[in-house]
Amino acid sequence: MRGDVEMLSGRTLVYVVSRVHISQDRAGPMGLPTSGYDIDGVFAGTAETSRLNGGAPAPPSSLEPICNRTDTRSAVDPTQNCPLVDLDPTTRRCRTTTGCLGASGCVGGVDNTAFTAFDAIAWNNGYRYTVEHFVGAYYASGASYVFRFVGVDSLDDDPSVVLKIYRAIPRFGRNCNDVVADRRYVLLDSSIRLGEVELPRFTPIVGRITRGRFVSSGEGTWEIPFTFASEPTATPMVPFERVRLSVDLAETRGLRGNVGGTMSREGFTNHVTATLGVSARMVPWWAVPDLTMSRATPGTFQCVDPERDSNPDSQHASFGFEFELVRALLDEGSVATPPLGACGSW
Repeated sequence: MRGDVEMLSGRTLVYVVSRVHISQDRAGPMGLPTSGYDIDGVFAGTAETSRLNGGAPAPPSSLEPICNRTDTRSAVDPTQNCPLVDLDPTTRRCRTTTGCLGASGCVGGVDNTAFTAFDAIAWNNGYRYTVEHFVGAYYASGASYVFRFVGVDSLDDDPSVVLKIYRAIPRFGRNCNDVVADRRYVLLDSSIRLGEVELPRFTPIVGRITRGRFVSSGEGTWEIPFTFASEPTATPMVPFERVRLSVDLAETRGLRGNVGGTMSREGFTNHVTATLGVSARMVPWWAVPDLTMSRATPGTFQCVDPERDSNPDSQHASFGFEFELVRALLDEGSVATPPLGACGSW
């Protein structure tokens, strides 16, 4: 165990989101690494590779597309690409870097249509809203999300850690775009219940730390803090479900953060219309769905076959984002509105 984390003894570690990134991989299963998670347990690329679940690729002339979107590989969470034979049952990490393209027993591949969604929204609305637009709106707003990891006994291995997430406002009024370590923040009233810091509005994420990486141990409904309205004064609730999150933790920062979840067709339509102020007919769901709710096993997903599944109630899309954290200082109490002269606004 590293000396700098040997005696944490249930400490609470506080960070603020310092960077967000939305993958823009359009190259299919052999393309660039991407963020997100394997939601359906299938490497969806071509008919042969999906049917064989990781078998040797067939000749190019015989390949047929399957599902609505192909999967990609993850650089931030290699276990999403991991063949079963390479998966360490104790750490849940890959023993090798073979990846999930043709290895025996392969069961994964990242489902992530975030880049497709942004491309389609931009195209359908005259390129007024692009990936750069949304990420730029995030930084321009000065919006801050505070991550509190509660009950940390070790940053190497800890079987039980709870992540609590809040909206916050900077206590500083200069250099607003510089998100650096050890700057002060105060929570917003709207992010806690009954005025108690231990009662966040957003559902806490229970997880563990394994070899220095926090990994959520379950799935839940949570606000993804990385998509914002076109104006910095508005920060809509993004109705993601089955959210999973992981990040490498150190005393001063969190790196290789990966978060992903699903959104239903209804949730996606409602969010886009409210956020962008467009009509439902301008919401390009046709470009987004890649998952469908399983009829045989409710609560699980299968990849979408657009020719066979046209039921809007079962259609979902998966999204993934990357992020980084830096250590933050959290003042006591909370505020209802940003203090005069403070950076940021909600």
